[in-house]
Amino acid sequence: MVSFSSKAASFITVTAALTLTGCTSISSIPAGTSYDKVIQEIGLPQVSCPLPDGRTRLIWSQQPMGETVWATTMDSDRRVTEFEQVLAPKYFDKLGQGQWDAAKVRCEFGEPANIQHYPDYPNRVVWEYRFMGGADNEYMMLFVSFDRQTNQMVGYSIGPDPVFNLLMNEN
Repeated sequence: MVSFSSKAASFITVTAALTLTGCTSISSIPAGTSYDKVIQEIGLPQVSCPLPDGRTRLIWSQQPMGETVWATTMDSDRRVTEFEQVLAPKYFDKLGQGQWDAAKVRCEFGEPANIQHYPDYPNRVVWEYRFMGGADNEYMMLFVSFDRQTNQMVGYSIGPDPVFNLLMNEN
């Protein structure tokens, strides 16, 4: 039997409530919408990061149990750009370009579903993000590894989601 954390249970409750109330879908919000209208429709973002050019990156996430993370930027006029679902392999390729630290990964993909510490790798911390992908659109995870001392990314990989795939195989 699998037991969900209280954070996961809260997420499921909020998601069900939003679905039942017929709230606006994030993907249907057009570019140019005011930030105030966005938060009225879908609530506050989980992550907000100032960008060097004066804009702000905003993240709405379904982690830890969902598979999507939506991102947009807000300009100085408090208008948003088009929303993008960033938990997809084409966005993961960015991780291979330049230097990444934990703060930059958080601003790109939001908070992870899980943070793991493995005894075999005591100097590493691994952030895990759930997403749908693969040839059969299956439950997958993005694993981002950081050096524990410097918070610098040392690598990333993609693999099956061990929890959700296990649950699917039990049915």
